[in-house]
Amino acid sequence: MKVDTRILQHLIRTSIICGAFLTGGCATGVAALEKIANVEMTINQARENNAITYAPLELKFAEDKLIKAKKAIEDEEFEQAKIIAEKALADAQYAEAKSRAEKAKILEQEISASINALRGEANRPK
Repeated sequence: MKVDTRILQHLIRTSIICGAFLTGGCATGVAALEKIANVEMTINQARENNAITYAPLELKFAEDKLIKAKKAIEDEEFEQAKIIAEKALADAQYAEAKSRAEKAKILEQEISASINALRGEANRPK
């Protein structure tokens, strides 16, 4: 499995920040960071499932909200960051689901076309 170095670097940074929050006792900040990490993973999964093609608007909504959530973290508005991250996660999950559904629909159409072609071959006089 190929690991994207950007994702790995981000996870390391997130882990360091989480550690800082844990030692500082800021549970809300940790929860917001965990949500943001989940959003990033889900957005990456959506991208891997071609959401840019099949669910571009939903993917864009998730990415925009992720940026807002990160900004809220920088501004130490942890509760707001968590709320925005939850919305971003929902958008990312929807983008991934929509993309998977569209891919399944295309696959079903291809299989149906193949079946029809085989039926045509089978029914052709010899």
